[in-house]
Amino acid sequence: MKFTEIKTLNIVIEKLNNKLDSMQESLEKKEEVFENRSENWQESEAGEEYSQIIEDLSNSINNVEEVVGMIEEAVSVLEEIES
Repeated sequence: MKFTEIKTLNIVIEKLNNKLDSMQESLEKKEEVFENRSENWQESEAGEEYSQIIEDLSNSINNVEEVVGMIEEAVSVLEEIES
């Protein structure tokens, strides 16, 4: 693989990491909103739906982190091949 392709993959990693930062900020805000609501609201249908949104966002973050790790591993292997 050419150096420019490795460079492109590193740009993709950087962009994904930037997106992860904003996703993590969003998750933290949503968790804070949920925690600041009453116990009755948290246990209501609306609270359960909001909790599911938090869980889905958390799972998405984990999935993107896994993808970033895979790309980083691939870049590492490609850099070894190139050298």
